[in-house]
Amino acid sequence: MAAGPLAGIRVLSFGQAWSGTFSTELLALLGADVVQMGSLKRPDVFRRLRSHIPAGVVDHSRTQCPLNTQGHYNSVNLHKREVTLDLNQDKGVELLWQLIPKFDIIADNFRPTVLPRWGVTLEKLHELRPGIIWASVSGYGETGPYWDYPANGATTEPMSGLSSLHGYEGDPGMNTAGLYPDPVAGYFLVAMIMAALAHRDKTGEPQRVDLSMLEAMAAVCGDAIVSYDATGRVPGPGGNHHPRITPHNNYLAADGEWLALAAETEVAWQALAKRINDPRLSAPEFATMETRKANEAELDTLIGQWCSTQDANQAERELGSIGVTAARVKTLYELYSLPDPDLSANGFVSQIEHPETGLTWLPGRPWRFSAAAGTPIRPSPCVGEHSKDVLMAELGLTELEYQTLVDEGVTGTLDDLKS
Repeated sequence: MAAGPLAGIRVLSFGQAWSGTFSTELLALLGADVVQMGSLKRPDVFRRLRSHIPAGVVDHSRTQCPLNTQGHYNSVNLHKREVTLDLNQDKGVELLWQLIPKFDIIADNFRPTVLPRWGVTLEKLHELRPGIIWASVSGYGETGPYWDYPANGATTEPMSGLSSLHGYEGDPGMNTAGLYPDPVAGYFLVAMIMAALAHRDKTGEPQRVDLSMLEAMAAVCGDAIVSYDATGRVPGPGGNHHPRITPHNNYLAADGEWLALAAETEVAWQALAKRINDPRLSAPEFATMETRKANEAELDTLIGQWCSTQDANQAERELGSIGVTAARVKTLYELYSLPDPDLSANGFVSQIEHPETGLTWLPGRPWRFSAAAGTPIRPSPCVGEHSKDVLMAELGLTELEYQTLVDEGVTGTLDDLKS
């Protein structure tokens, strides 16, 4: 159990960038043996975000390459192995088809046209590996009018309706700049794969799992549909405000930090008003949640004036102790450079040793199983790091046969390219 509940399940991942790599990383962290397909000629786009090694990662005592030191890639490919194959060469395609029967799951986030171009069908996969699961995430799924359109989180955010809800109150709406559909679709894909595995165990049947990022994101925004049905008003950006609860906002503190604050009950409101000790908060317009919501702008001004005189950390502790929901707003940099004690104690954020970047704080498993503690998380692989191990172990290649493939540019590592 220490290896995880998916120990023994094998995944061949064609994931690129975020949604595909993140979903298969989750499978790896659950114990599956995930082999990531890589390329020497066209490495993953996340490996190519910068042509240089990030300044904070430069370490002259190590051999480093920009393709192996990009944080985006190294954070979504943990616990995997990587093998490179040149699929533009017949030999590379031949090796791929020899590898496929070794795996329970094939996963990709290409456009739906890519794998079929290589001759991949569920029927053919099932012949090679009975009960295999072929799981894909694409922008719009493999059917419908947009099926062959390229997509990413930046395009599916507005098309799903998320951008119409995101922003400050009064704004026309905007993208998050966080490409949320990618990780959201990653979680959806894992859930679908788990269901497909359960179905396979019962029936032995193969399964084609087809996930649309657009549909996954639209489902997450479903509460906006309920709101419209209930009120007849089209929801729009609300900033930090809540549809019903007030105060509910972020306020600037004296030390330049921001304090997130909400009074979700009358008891919490009375405690907050007593702590602020401003007679203006006893006015009739603030007597109930409904009247406070109707006078939210004025209330925000009064609470903002008080917060501007407070230390955010101290206010967080004091307000929490009297039953008011409050928290200092942390930056992501702080979250990972000075990990929150709770995240660190639970092992979610931990230092992971990478051969080229050294120790780096990274998020890991956001779950724990009572049956056994999880095994230590392995770093993301360097380009083609496990090509030799995988091809020799899985296909029975000799040293000479493997070296011939390296010489022909079919597989290998970055060091092989240099030599």
